[in-house]
Amino acid sequence: MITIISGDIDSGKTRYLKEHYKQESKGDGFISLKHFKEGNCIGYDLHHLKSGETVALIRLKSVLPGDWDACSEIGRFSFSEKGMLLAKSMPRPENENLPISQISSQSSANRSFSRMNALLFPV
Repeated sequence: MITIISGDIDSGKTRYLKEHYKQESKGDGFISLKHFKEGNCIGYDLHHLKSGETVALIRLKSVLPGDWDACSEIGRFSFSEKGMLLAKSMPRPENENLPISQISSQSSANRSFSRMNALLFPV
């Protein structure tokens, strides 16, 4: 089963999905958590629901840390190799729930997520 959570930007979709997983603990997947620096969103971290592991996934190219492990760039964003490897390593059995919270193409960040999903889940 695939669960799609939709709503406006910053309306609580990811928070809802994280809380729902805590209560149900069914399936597996990952969510993207906004990463802030000095009150500004500068990227996203990947949070694996089942293990609780969180790693850097996307950062604005203008504020990359010195130890950034870039593997790809899309527009103004840089993607971390470690974050992409975590996403690719997640088992995707056919009979498990797969929650998805970022599928929109309305913002440049979401267009980057759409391109990243194409890399992770080729058809």
